[in-house]
Amino acid sequence: MSLLKGLSVIIFLWCILISVGCGKSEQSKDQEQLLTTKKHLESVLFVENKCSKCHPMDRIHKALGNKNYKELEEIVDRMRMKPESGISEADAEKILEAFNNFYMMRPAKP
Repeated sequence: MSLLKGLSVIIFLWCILISVGCGKSEQSKDQEQLLTTKKHLESVLFVENKCSKCHPMDRIHKALGNKNYKELEEIVDRMRMKPESGISEADAEKILEAFNNFYMMRPAKP
């Protein structure tokens, strides 16, 4: 009887450990998804803040649909060179990263 009781306690504790471990895994996945969503939103807002100063967002979305990375890199660099753009070299890199990662651009950065 005491062996059965001890075995029951071990099985009970093992089940708790498994469920806690699974919970942490799910929690980790949720946190990762939230972080990805947050990065996505920050990137979208950053692009909209920088690019919509001069262009409607639908124009930007159209360009993303039919340009490859090299073409967009050239466009962003040309926009960066405009005196009133407010786009620094670091901003241009962030914009291109956002295009590449979150705007579903055609061919990824080589």
